[in-house]
Amino acid sequence: MWLLVGSVLSAGSTVLTACTLLLGPSLTSGEDADASPAGDASTDAPPDAPSTAGDADAPDDAGVPPGDTCPPAANEACDGGVSWRGRCYWTVPNTRETDGTMECGRGGGYLATTTCAEEWQVLRNLVSGQDGWLGARRDGASWTWRTRERFAFEAWAVGHPLSPSDGGTDCINVNMTSLEWENDVACNATRLLLCERGPFVVPP
Repeated sequence: MWLLVGSVLSAGSTVLTACTLLLGPSLTSGEDADASPAGDASTDAPPDAPSTAGDADAPDDAGVPPGDTCPPAANEACDGGVSWRGRCYWTVPNTRETDGTMECGRGGGYLATTTCAEEWQVLRNLVSGQDGWLGARRDGASWTWRTRERFAFEAWAVGHPLSPSDGGTDCINVNMTSLEWENDVACNATRLLLCERGPFVVPP
């Protein structure tokens, strides 16, 4: 079973400041930013989210205000990436979506999600030279983020998402020209990975 450890917000959500995973009787601690993630590349679960708990330099507003669907503010170092709200975003070129957990995990992060328009603006500005991969999965007729954050923001192109019967795949590709979401590219095609590092919120 998965045990998600965090602090409880007044709005009833949990901020995963540690996102510690409990598998059976053993406790797996979070990895540092330079370590490769545990497990093989096929897993959909992101590596542990960096913690702001107990950090004297962590921002006071690490929680999410009521009505704000953006991810929590953090205090992440971001050499070579783009910082927004103290969170870090970067890219890995020429990589399959199916390898996203492993490759983004090398930087202590996970395949990027976007839960509000402001965060999407940051991510779309990173898409250059190649279409980009986001960290989403089809779940029946709906879509979910691999982190299990609320799917509160969408930027689909006209006619998307496609159903499986119409050739739709189970992952989200960001078109580098229109900067809109599509799901007509095979998940094992090489594109630009959009990676993110910072705590995230999972609804109850």
